[in-house]
Amino acid sequence: MSNDRIQIEPDGPGFCKTLSTIFVTLRHQDGITHWVEIPAGYRFDGASIPQLAWSLIGGPFDPQFALAAAVHDWHCEHTADCYEARVIGDAVFFLLLKRAGVPKWKRTLMFLGVRLNSWWRYGRLAK
Repeated sequence: MSNDRIQIEPDGPGFCKTLSTIFVTLRHQDGITHWVEIPAGYRFDGASIPQLAWSLIGGPFDPQFALAAAVHDWHCEHTADCYEARVIGDAVFFLLLKRAGVPKWKRTLMFLGVRLNSWWRYGRLAK
């Protein structure tokens, strides 16, 4: 599946899983393609939005956020073992929110949330 919407289903409290393989082209330029492939059945926790903000932003499993959240979580679990890699994953999250048509103010708040989390967990101790 390569569009901005993915099919997911609940998979236990606070989690969902993908129902098909996700293939996302992030960028293609000068014969070089950057892409992500996530297998069917990938389990993730959706967009990490504090429950207090759900009425303003939306819930963690909002279809508009699902692709960005799945790719971000996949990236963080499989490639982001350092602060610099987290920066890339956070930027991809922002890009996919933009492609999904999330309003600028909302995607900016969501991006700042993941950046703050990445900095807090990885960056403030990085040398």
